[in-house]
Amino acid sequence: MADNVPITAGSGTSIAADDIASVWYQRVKVSIGADGSATDWSSANPAPIRDDKANRVIIIAGSTLTRPANTTAYAANDSVSDNGTAASVTANTVTISDTNDYPIGIASVELHSTDTGFGAANVRLWIYNSDPTASSGVVNGDNAAFSNKKAGFVGTLSGTMRTFSDGSRGVLTPDEGSLLITLPGSGAKTLWWQLQTLSAATPSANSTTFIPTFRAYQAIP
Repeated sequence: MADNVPITAGSGTSIAADDIASVWYQRVKVSIGADGSATDWSSANPAPIRDDKANRVIIIAGSTLTRPANTTAYAANDSVSDNGTAASVTANTVTISDTNDYPIGIASVELHSTDTGFGAANVRLWIYNSDPTASSGVVNGDNAAFSNKKAGFVGTLSGTMRTFSDGSRGVLTPDEGSLLITLPGSGAKTLWWQLQTLSAATPSANSTTFIPTFRAYQAIP
C-alpha cells in the first residue's frame, strides 16, 4: 500500500507517512543548518556528531638539540644541552597541544640522535610547562651534573638508546604511571624539555643532534 496520506488543502496535498500496525507515522526529512538555512542531510553534508570520549592521537617532533662542538665524555646524570654555560642554554620546545591551555597525555617519546656514541646509553627527558631557562632556572650547562629549578616541572621519561650505523635511537616512557598528563604553557600549546644522561656516554662527533618525537593523546575539545 502507499504510505502517503492525502491532506485536503484546496485540491489536496500528499505528505510522506508510514503505516505501522494501522497507525500512520509522518515521515520527516532531516536538514542541517544554522538559523535561517537548511541543507538536506547526506554523505556530503553529515550530521555534526561529537563523541566526548574520543581521543586524538598526536605524533609531533620537538625542536632539535645540537650539542657543543666537542666529544667530551658525559658521566651519568650529566646535562646534555647546547651550551656549557648555564645562562646560555637554549630551551627546547615542542608544540604538542592542538588547543591553547588544553590537557595533554604523553605516552612516550622516541628520541633520535645522530650520535652513535649514545648507543646503549640510558637517558632521561625532563618535561616542563614553562620555560626552564627563565629566571636562571638552568643551574648547570652541558656536560655538568643536571640541575634545574622546579618551576614548571611536569615529570620525566626514561629509556635506553640503541645503536644504528647512522646514530642512535630510543623509546622513552614515563617514570611514573602510563601517561604523563599536563597542561601546556599558559595561553599556549607548548611544552619544554631538557635531556639528561643516566649512564656514561662518549659522543661520536662534534655537534651531534637529538630530536624527540612525542606520542600523546588529547581529548577532542
